Parts: sequence; structure tokens; C-alpha cells
Amino acid sequence: MLASVPTWICLVIGGAVGAALASWLSACAYRIPRRMNISSDRSICPHCQSQIAGRDNVPLFGWLMLRGRCRTCHEPIPRRELAYELAGAAVGAVAIFIHLYLLVVIAIAAIAIPLALAAKHGPESGQEDSP
Repeated sequence: MLASVPTWICLVIGGAVGAALASWLSACAYRIPRRMNISSDRSICPHCQSQIAGRDNVPLFGWLMLRGRCRTCHEPIPRRELAYELAGAAVGAVAIFIHLYLLVVIAIAAIAIPLALAAKHGPESGQEDSP
């Protein structure tokens, strides 16, 4: 099934998942020391405490659309948030890239090794199978 999906789409999906995971981990790193709920509370601006709208909370794009500032109070959002999400996107894309090519290598090995063994130990080779 993965063979029919273009590689660039897989990389985009891997990058998006990586960015989302990095964004969530960043939120956890902010909330856990402050004893905030990590699963049900909405994201808030650390300056004005206003809730961040869903459209502004999309990893990478939210920071870029807002030009690194809160929509409500216009205070800067730390660049490290963008850096975390970029790093997460890169890790996700690389993980998918490695996984896809690892699958290709496994598929080639699954075909090539039996063929090589058959050629070496086959009836035309003149060699008997060794235990």
C-alpha cells in the first residue's frame, strides 16, 4: 500500500505528525511544572492568559501566520516554539524516509536472498544442499 503513495506525501505526513508531537511535548513541558492539565485545558498565551484559537494552534503555520505574536495581546511567542516544531517535523520526515527505504531494502532482500540461494544450491548448480 505504501508503494502506491508518493514519497513526498509520506514525508509531509511524517513532518506534520512530528511537528504536532513536538508541539504537544512543548505544551507538556510548560504545563507539567505548573501543575496544569495536559489533556483537557486549551492552550493559552503565557502573557495575557487568553485562549489560543484552534486555527492559531496549528504547528508551524500558527506561529508563521501570527508572525510570532499572540493574536490578542501581540506579545512575542518565543522562537523556541517554532524551533521545537521545525525539529519535530524534521525528525518525523526523516523517520518516515528511513522507514520507507528500510521497507524497500527488506523487500529487495526478501526477494534477492532466496533467489541467490536458489541459484547457488539449485538443481543446475551441481551442489547439494548443505544442512
